[in-house]
Amino acid sequence: MSIYIIESNEILANCIKDALPKDTKIFPDIYSAWDAIQDNIPSLIFLDILPTGPDGFTLLNQLVSLKETENIPIILLSAINLKNYNLSDYNIKRILNKETFTPMDIKDCAEKYYAKQ
Repeated sequence: MSIYIIESNEILANCIKDALPKDTKIFPDIYSAWDAIQDNIPSLIFLDILPTGPDGFTLLNQLVSLKETENIPIILLSAINLKNYNLSDYNIKRILNKETFTPMDIKDCAEKYYAKQ
């Protein structure tokens, strides 16, 4: 079991990874993440909603379309306000504001959603 971070900002991705278990993997885009997910389904995903390339909604739609991946807990990372988006069809557990979240927020999410797996 592992945690995947999908974040195109390498510095931010590494800061997030530092707060998580050692088996956490970083992916800079949706393409590389999707390839990895097909080989090894993670227990938790931290997803930048606007990474380089296709947006996070592309991955969310792919995840919910398959029985094997539809229940992976997702933590969205975003600097944009997502209140007007309908996210009820996805397994979004929490939205972290990229401008204000702390390492403790990351650890809390991991403890709450990764530990349940």
